[in-house]
Amino acid sequence: ALGSLKAGADRATVHVHGARPDGTVVAQVSAGTPRRPCLALLDTTRDLAPVRTDCATTLGADGRGAVSPDGRWLLVNGRATGRDTSLLVDLDRLGTPAAVRPAGPPLPGAVAWTPRATAVYADASGALVWVDVGRVLAGERATLDPADALRSSGRPVPVTGAEF
Repeated sequence: ALGSLKAGADRATVHVHGARPDGTVVAQVSAGTPRRPCLALLDTTRDLAPVRTDCATTLGADGRGAVSPDGRWLLVNGRATGRDTSLLVDLDRLGTPAAVRPAGPPLPGAVAWTPRATAVYADASGALVWVDVGRVLAGERATLDPADALRSSGRPVPVTGAEF
């Protein structure tokens, strides 16, 4: 919405994870030689030209992930220490080694961010996963809540807009 986009101008974007408050799009793109999945911040005023790119992070191919409401954080599927995991990415530091941290189990679906920098999602078993940014930055992993009562009636669905 911040600029005009020429039809067919962008052929590299594979998945879009969201947008930052300034309109920059957070996406997975195919870049480099050989081509590989990379995280990128794309400028909507310049036909989605990459502003910053990180090709060192190993991303999941499923495209699951979500940007926090303040645009600072991305929770996305990837690999770390040889395991599939969700990754917490500091978008302000994208492209630096300290920007990415393993956060918890992989994302099987939607992520809901709270206003207090906590992401919530249901893992593959139906347990609720709470990813508190401060705790992940301190080296801790996500907190799992078995949510047994919820599982008997179906999979829990995280909803945004609630203050936790």
